[in-house]
Amino acid sequence: MRTALYAIMFVVITIALLSSCAAPRQSNPVAQPAPATPAAQTDKPSTAAIEKTFDELAEIKVDRRKVDEEHVKNVITMRQNQLHNLYSVASVKSPMQGTLEITLYINGNGTLDNSSVKVNSGEFNQEFLTAVQNEMVNWRFLVREPLTFAFLIKFPKA
Repeated sequence: MRTALYAIMFVVITIALLSSCAAPRQSNPVAQPAPATPAAQTDKPSTAAIEKTFDELAEIKVDRRKVDEEHVKNVITMRQNQLHNLYSVASVKSPMQGTLEITLYINGNGTLDNSSVKVNSGEFNQEFLTAVQNEMVNWRFLVREPLTFAFLIKFPKA
């Protein structure tokens, strides 16, 4: 009889321990009323919020322009070899050297509206300067808005 009593006590204690170790039950959250909003705030939007939005848009526009300029710079860096190859061919016919100042007028769809090639230093023949402009006509850029970009490129004596 004692054994049976011990067995029943063991079962009861085991059930009590297991139920205390089980995951706690989730209680249903009680809905809280929203804080009352003063009528003055709901009637008019805050001008401070509007001004902040315009300032944020201006910053985004500046950031986009920087990204566009960086992209144009990278494309020019990759394509400078085309201009150096033109120079290699042209300098065999007529010796020349120096630095060119090139200005690209890029429209919103990434093509060139115009370009300007000026001699910054040294001497170049007009045929080479025209060939440079003709080569750049095919260049494409991923820009969001029209952009003017100027750069210098040096052509050493061959």
